[in-house]
Amino acid sequence: MISSIAASQVDVADTDPGAGIWNAIARDLPMRIVADGSRCDDKHCGTSFVVRKDIAPPFHGVADLKGKNVVQFQPGSTLYQLLYRMLTNVNLTINDVKTTQFVAFTDILPAFSNKAEDASWMIEPLATQGISQGLWVRYQTVTQMFGNTQNTMIVYSPNFSTQHKDAGQKFMVAYIKGIRDYLDAVDNNKDYDTVIGYLTKDSTLKDPALYKQVGLPGYDPNGQMNLDSVKSIVDWFVQHGDIKTAPNVDQIYDPSYVNAALQVDGKR
Repeated sequence: MISSIAASQVDVADTDPGAGIWNAIARDLPMRIVADGSRCDDKHCGTSFVVRKDIAPPFHGVADLKGKNVVQFQPGSTLYQLLYRMLTNVNLTINDVKTTQFVAFTDILPAFSNKAEDASWMIEPLATQGISQGLWVRYQTVTQMFGNTQNTMIVYSPNFSTQHKDAGQKFMVAYIKGIRDYLDAVDNNKDYDTVIGYLTKDSTLKDPALYKQVGLPGYDPNGQMNLDSVKSIVDWFVQHGDIKTAPNVDQIYDPSYVNAALQVDGKR
């Protein structure tokens, strides 16, 4: 996706704050981070660390991962840094666990089923799917382990951010309205069936009942970024060597689109 955004083949994208986006921006491509894409907060989080169910009863914490088989994701990715950070917090390193390089999401459920893997970071709806199949239990969410965290960011491509300011503002008005409709539905049950109907139509999660079970993503109703979280993630990638040139996040973040949208519908 990053290459498509950088080449302006995609105008607007929702991407994670992994190393790829920052390394692309370091090549002087005028992409702009413009709004909250999704987040883990006190109400919602779609990313969890899971432990195989048959080893969960004696599992007391991250330190118990020593010697266990733990899924490792692609270097530079968000889940990759979450694994390293959680191990560091209990004075472990990646060498203290057993890892299989870069397991695909589609292979993780079978790997747990045949007991080839013991633990992993997992995104929804796969996290709930594995629970329903009795493969694993949820240990903690990102929020529980690291506090409120920026999961993804809305990014405007070089051409869109420099040549289509008006379209960018109109998109942001619609985007924030959509966020608010979603939050009203899942938090306050307002037009719940209608909103979930749109989600089942336009996403891979087709069973409306599952929306009551899965860890849904969180959003800021005003489109605001958690810049402290983003900077913390960037600093980790820089220190770990995944980002070659440290970006100035404050210069790359352009809040003007959100600010213009809030002039239309006001703040919440």
